[in-house]
Amino acid sequence: MKTVSPLVDLERGRIHAGVFFDPEIYRQEIERVFGRCWLLLCHESEIGEVGDYVTTYMGEDPVIVCRDSRGKVRAYLNFCRHRGSMVCRAERGRTKSFTCGYHMWTYSIDGELVGVPFEDKAYPEGLDRRELALIEVPRVASYKGFIFGCWDERAEALERYLGDFRWYFDILVERALGGWEVVPGVQKCVIECNWKLHSENFAGDMYHVLLTHGFARRPGLDPFAYFGDKLSAYIELPAYVTTFPEGHSMIDILHHGEYYHLDREVAKTLGPEGEEYVEACYRRLREVLSPKQADVYGLGPGLIFPNTAFLDFGCLFPLGIYTFHPKGPEKHEYWARHLVDRAAPAAVKEMLRKNFIWGQSVGGMFTPDDTDGFSRLQEAIRGTVGRKQWLDYHMGLAREGQVPEEERDYPGDVGPRPSERGQRNFYRRWRELLNRSHPEEEGHGGEGRPAGGRTVPL
Repeated sequence: MKTVSPLVDLERGRIHAGVFFDPEIYRQEIERVFGRCWLLLCHESEIGEVGDYVTTYMGEDPVIVCRDSRGKVRAYLNFCRHRGSMVCRAERGRTKSFTCGYHMWTYSIDGELVGVPFEDKAYPEGLDRRELALIEVPRVASYKGFIFGCWDERAEALERYLGDFRWYFDILVERALGGWEVVPGVQKCVIECNWKLHSENFAGDMYHVLLTHGFARRPGLDPFAYFGDKLSAYIELPAYVTTFPEGHSMIDILHHGEYYHLDREVAKTLGPEGEEYVEACYRRLREVLSPKQADVYGLGPGLIFPNTAFLDFGCLFPLGIYTFHPKGPEKHEYWARHLVDRAAPAAVKEMLRKNFIWGQSVGGMFTPDDTDGFSRLQEAIRGTVGRKQWLDYHMGLAREGQVPEEERDYPGDVGPRPSERGQRNFYRRWRELLNRSHPEEEGHGGEGRPAGGRTVPL
């Protein structure tokens, strides 16, 4: 197995181009990252009733997530035990069974093999259906409605995998007065670049926001209007980059109610109904969480390692959940979900729907900017000379620790911004996993959680 340590130089803030195209490295990360980490599968609102299902991927493995006959959430490899063909080709629906389109073997929503055409003639000696049930994902768990799966039976529990990031994620979850629900229709597109480029962008790259997306202001839609009259207001926000040993990160955390006050300003354009909704969301946070969490209020952009990203600036900014599914070392699929608060006023839901469509959706103002940049990067490093180069990730290294003492008293490792510490944290965790034959062999305590904090400056 190839060691990736020489390709990740965190002391100097450099990543070698080889990590984005090498087939052997890709095979290792499919096994050691996607085969062992908890991966977001769906939201419970997408499978609310018995027989409801969605199809997704865990790494390159196609998976069905459904509610079985007892209402339990289960996940199965989308793989017929006869020849391996998919047993479900639809993206979502409600059913009592799944049938392979090749030889019509049929499975119940409980994963059991319940139908084999001409079984008496084809298998007169008998067929052990129990041995031919659907292959089940061994670990499936929900964190407050967000359903994750993990192939590794020995992996740490989901809550430990999320770690201290939960303190922040609870803000997003609890702010919804009526609970979150996914707006039907997951937007998808194929992007010609390595999946890590998309993940690291959400993990730490606030630097590109005013640059790559600057042109979006010209048509008059102004995606930065949320942050005030000045385009530069975004970078001037007193925000911090917060990272976690599990690889998660957030790049625009504000501690003192700034996102709440931005929401209050936006609410004025909606009238009393919008203003009352913002106050109710803030009041709920103060009732069910701590005052500190209420004042953080929104999370900005961030990443749940390895491949789930989010955008959440407040209750009047469209909540997007994004997953990056690898399709080889130089291609991945981008899936975008929009979630809304069930209890939000109709006017708020409509504003958020429109803003999601023209913002970070597949055909919006932002996503094509990002994906064009990613594909151009992939094209540039593919050549004979490009593939030998180091890429620079050292922004912020010299300013590590330059955070006021009172601003450090929050979960996670709080650092200054602008910085590429989020990307460095991502590759630190990625390197740990690829260099590990199994988590138990690399100093994990308890259920596999890292025994210490970061091992190199972020």
